[in-house]
Amino acid sequence: MTMPNERRWAVNNTRQFLVDLMDPKKTPRVPKEIRKEAYRNLKHYPGEYYMDKAAVESPEVFGDWKAARDLKAIEERLIVISSILNLREKLMSEIIRNALRTPDGTEIRSRHRHDYVTYTDANGKEYMVDGGLDYI
Repeated sequence: MTMPNERRWAVNNTRQFLVDLMDPKKTPRVPKEIRKEAYRNLKHYPGEYYMDKAAVESPEVFGDWKAARDLKAIEERLIVISSILNLREKLMSEIIRNALRTPDGTEIRSRHRHDYVTYTDANGKEYMVDGGLDYI
């Protein structure tokens, strides 16, 4: 049995498939007649406006689009967060030196994980580094 969200997915992806068929860059070896047929079908295919209207008028057929869009937005944010965390992990694994140069020119450096180094600069402010090459 086809679920409402699967039906919605099929309609949206079929529309995108027809659009892609008309684009020679995306589908370079498609004959001209097929492109024309895709255009003729797409001309009367329900667009986003009608699909939104269908979702409101018959949610049992196409499901809750707002919830699906919200879920898609959450999934996209999770992908971005995952990418950031992966990049952070990559950067963290490449630490080659953990040091800081204070305004008066003094360099303080943490050489191992539990090496917490502090320095009070000539301006009276305290500077610190910690973590060695394990973290910054």
